Amino acid sequence: GRFRVSVGVKRANKAALDRIFEEVSDPRSVNYLQYPSYEEVGEMVRPKAEHTRIVREWLSASGVEVTKEHPHGDYIHGEATVAQIEKMAHGSFLTYEHPSGAKIWRLTSGVQVPAEVASAIDTFAGFHGFPLSPVVVDKEVLVKEKEREEVQLAGKVNPAVFRKTYNVTAVPKTGKQNIQAIAQFQGQYVDDANLADFCTKYDAGKTCKISKYMGKNKDDKPGVESMLDVEYIMSIGNAAETWVYSYPNFDFCADLGTFGSDVTGEAT
Repeated sequence: GRFRVSVGVKRANKAALDRIFEEVSDPRSVNYLQYPSYEEVGEMVRPKAEHTRIVREWLSASGVEVTKEHPHGDYIHGEATVAQIEKMAHGSFLTYEHPSGAKIWRLTSGVQVPAEVASAIDTFAGFHGFPLSPVVVDKEVLVKEKEREEVQLAGKVNPAVFRKTYNVTAVPKTGKQNIQAIAQFQGQYVDDANLADFCTKYDAGKTCKISKYMGKNKDDKPGVESMLDVEYIMSIGNAAETWVYSYPNFDFCADLGTFGSDVTGEAT
């Protein structure tokens, strides 16, 4: 089998980036809310050319097929076979079988890489950890459950209640493109039709629509968590453009790292 692996190339100026994060988040700082641009952050954390060279040569010599590089240069993604990873990590894989019959392969030993490579990377991931058992919700069951809850909770929890409770008032448009997003993991998906019905019912005829999906979404297998996320951020988010990052692999730790790389890889 083949694994999707990610190598985090050692970032430069991490202490400076931490300081900026604290300053822009502190109302007492003169730099409060003075966020650097995407390009400025990219130049700040861009790895040393020598580190990038070491990592690329290591991957090439190991036979890894590079599939994507982060615009800031701090992540390189690729595909590798079990044999290639075992050689790169100086470890071995074992096969694990779930009572359902599903099988996965995981590296059981620690990761050891050449000293030169170790000095050039922060992470080497994609082949550790065990997935959570998938929880699949039948679409018809979800609809019936939501109808039952709507009867029980009518007037108790809905977008109008949220706005009143947290004093969410209308915000004048600035003309800038504001984007909001959710990430869905572990078999959670969004049903566009169900989302549209929710917004129409609770927001004076407004129709919500996801602008962009990153990854595969299975709208015939909606998840309660993802549906609640998009329903409420869209009904309260003042018509902000909404994206969904979707990771269906049931490998949460690796997917979370990929999500972080995908988000910071968007210049928008």
